[in-house]
Amino acid sequence: MSEQMSFVYVALTGHVLSVITSVGKAATPLTPQDLASPTLSVRFVPDENDHFENRARFYLAPEELGVFTADKIDPALFEPRSYYFDADKKKVQTLPMTSIVKVTSIASSGITVDLGVSAVADTNVLVAYAGSDPSKSEIATGKVTIGTQTTNVPATPLPSGSYILTLAEGYLPRIHAVP
Repeated sequence: MSEQMSFVYVALTGHVLSVITSVGKAATPLTPQDLASPTLSVRFVPDENDHFENRARFYLAPEELGVFTADKIDPALFEPRSYYFDADKKKVQTLPMTSIVKVTSIASSGITVDLGVSAVADTNVLVAYAGSDPSKSEIATGKVTIGTQTTNVPATPLPSGSYILTLAEGYLPRIHAVP
């Protein structure tokens, strides 16, 4: 029997956030509630310059997550966030290393997310940021529609010095500092 790996991913965008290995299949399939109760802590995500900010921490609730179990992928142990779950193909694949999402503006009206190129398909976007409850991040979602490059994701006012986790389907995850 081959080693198994459970990939904890963001349901909306497919981004793998964490992996867990096992020698064989579990008696019952793992769920997000099994692995992220009350939340999954996400940290050590690179910024737009590929620097890791260890003060940025985000908490995603089980309802934002999914779990997929398959054969072990050794490199995913060291860089799980370089992978995504393709729900259509029911498999985990690597993200293109050149596709990096950017935040181009942060305003009271929301967060502008920029793909850098026009979207070839509708692209789901999720941003997480500090909210009023320090044990759970606020989550806002949007979509970059085909043929466009940006979307404005509504968000509550963000305090200066805080961080935003930005996930766009098919793009490497990034954090952005709030000026």
